[in-house]
Amino acid sequence: MPEADRTRLSARVTADYLGFSYAPVMPVDLISVANIAADISSASLGATAGKASVAASRAQTLADRIAVSAIAQGAAGIVAATVDRSVGRRLNDTALWSVTRATPFWSFGPDGALVETASDTLPWSFDLATNASLGAAFAGARVNWLPNPRAEGLPPTSWVVPTGPAGVTITSSSFTASGMTGLELTITGSGSGVVQLQFGSLSGVVGSPGQTWSAAVFHQLVSGSMANLALSLLIRQGTAAGTFLGDSPGVSLVPTTAALSTQRGQVVMASAMAGTERVMSRVYITTSGAVDAVIRFALPQLEQAPFSSAPILPPVGSPSSFTRAQGLVSVPVRDLGARYNPRQGVVVVEWNSQPGPFTSAADTDAFGLISLGDTTANEVMGVVLNPAHNLIEFRRVVGGVAQTAASVSITPPAAGQSTRCAFAWDADAGLIQVAARGAAGTQITGQTSVPAITHVMPGRFSTTRPHFGGLRLAEIRPLAVFGSTLAAMT
Repeated sequence: MPEADRTRLSARVTADYLGFSYAPVMPVDLISVANIAADISSASLGATAGKASVAASRAQTLADRIAVSAIAQGAAGIVAATVDRSVGRRLNDTALWSVTRATPFWSFGPDGALVETASDTLPWSFDLATNASLGAAFAGARVNWLPNPRAEGLPPTSWVVPTGPAGVTITSSSFTASGMTGLELTITGSGSGVVQLQFGSLSGVVGSPGQTWSAAVFHQLVSGSMANLALSLLIRQGTAAGTFLGDSPGVSLVPTTAALSTQRGQVVMASAMAGTERVMSRVYITTSGAVDAVIRFALPQLEQAPFSSAPILPPVGSPSSFTRAQGLVSVPVRDLGARYNPRQGVVVVEWNSQPGPFTSAADTDAFGLISLGDTTANEVMGVVLNPAHNLIEFRRVVGGVAQTAASVSITPPAAGQSTRCAFAWDADAGLIQVAARGAAGTQITGQTSVPAITHVMPGRFSTTRPHFGGLRLAEIRPLAVFGSTLAAMT
């Protein structure tokens, strides 16, 4: 575009179209078009087809007859293709995302089948009730300490499988369904008693007093009914010699004929008892009369953590505990072109959490949603969910020193519930603020420090504090907005 045309694009025009004024630090035409392109290319930020058409025509005016190609209409708005190329690619374009993860990642597809995503590849998650995409899937490094979560062998190697209380017969068989392998129990007869299905030997997993552990298992009623039958998932504690010390409080399992992938029981042991040297998960099976049921169990998991994460499985044919590595996603800011402004901006992220019972107010319970920095812990800023404190926080670390944070109160979301939040910074004005669910937190003044930024890092706060859940939207804008304008973006 000729320089004379650039100079005609004033801050007043920017204010008219974007709702705020700005003293530019770079050519206003690119700044203006960058923001308008963001407005009209993201339905999740409120663009309708009609508004997008108007915005596109205005973008043509601002760009002084730059050709605008409509490549997406309706709820997704209309994108000016030529303008998009001029200002850089969108952060929400996952083709820009570089993924590093040393292990596969396991999640469920829209059909409820277990999907293994290869290492160094971006996985996706879906709402198993509606089949709707929950976005890119994230989880931190975790260990499934159970020795045979794929239930290989019959009975599964290392498992302790009951044969039934008096008067009741329990027979077992292996099954494969929807990408999962597991154990199927046929329970028939009449009698009262309690037996245990244990997912490993008590001598197998080392534990210590005071540790927090979580256990989970998928379960399904294949046929029959749960009449006179009760199931309870617990975590067992014992000594290295195998002496039983006690069980955690149990969680009742009530399997139905719904899809196996939609039925996962979870129990948390907040603090292992004194003398604990070993831990193991198991299911109590209680009968109290005539019973007739076929029940499946799959993908048991035991983690030293306050909630159970996405499935973690060893390679087929190698029953053992297994560590899932954290996936590190990054986007060089140079690829974002004029959408990224080092001195000010807004980042919007829409996410859903894989929730769990958070047992303390420990700061380690904070999960990073998205951040910007040099990929180290010394230069980073971003937004985190701190469920123990019921906060969304905008944190910054500059030169290894934590800066004043901005926050807004929030109730941690339920499973699969999408939440949108945004944070804004203006280093020249010394302002920062964060907003979530239509409400903005207190605007913090005197904040002129900005970390050295080379990358955007979705799904984490630097190399630490990973997100557990999905990201449906990640967007960056080169102009800061505050107050009700920032809140409206969430």
